[in-house]
Amino acid sequence: MKTRKLMTLSLQSTHWCYIALVLIIPVSTLVQDLPWVFGLLSLPLIIFARGLRRGNTRTLIWMCFVTLLYFCIATDKVFGVNAHPLDLAELMVTILLFLSAMTYARCSQKMESLLRDVHDEKNNSV
Repeated sequence: MKTRKLMTLSLQSTHWCYIALVLIIPVSTLVQDLPWVFGLLSLPLIIFARGLRRGNTRTLIWMCFVTLLYFCIATDKVFGVNAHPLDLAELMVTILLFLSAMTYARCSQKMESLLRDVHDEKNNSV
């Protein structure tokens, strides 16, 4: 698969998984009758909305680090005593978000490297 197509696909997947995770957390809180404070756990993800919309590589890398915390929480919920199907959905979306964001970040860095090499070759040939 070509790098540009992979970048486009992974960024779109990142957007959808991001939206899904931000929505699943409060919905899961309401459905499972948990205290409302747990619904606020999706708020730290809102910080990354602007950079995600722009496709900023650094923002995506930081979001991946934060996503690992959500992965730990979702894993604890899934393997806990009162597991709910929405907990499994949260875990799956978290994994997909991490993978798609990392794929985009890696491809973006690869493209930047290729463009830098082409630019250096043009400067060296003059």
